[in-house]
Amino acid sequence: MDPETVEALLTLGKLTLIIGAGCTAVMGSLYAILAAAVHYCQRRDRRNELMPLYNEGTITTKPTILNAYSIPEHAS
Repeated sequence: MDPETVEALLTLGKLTLIIGAGCTAVMGSLYAILAAAVHYCQRRDRRNELMPLYNEGTITTKPTILNAYSIPEHAS
């Protein structure tokens, strides 16, 4: 192969590597954002289920989004 072809292939390989790394970073970030949003919504729903029990006095710990899954549902 002549030197121009080798250099063109090396340039194409580097470009492919840069584009692939960028796509991986973007897709990974989108997946992380989506997973965090789903996790937040699940915790919010759990908190909304526990708030009536807290208001009735059945449970003594006030449910928040951070502790929603550490509180048993029918704790006394």
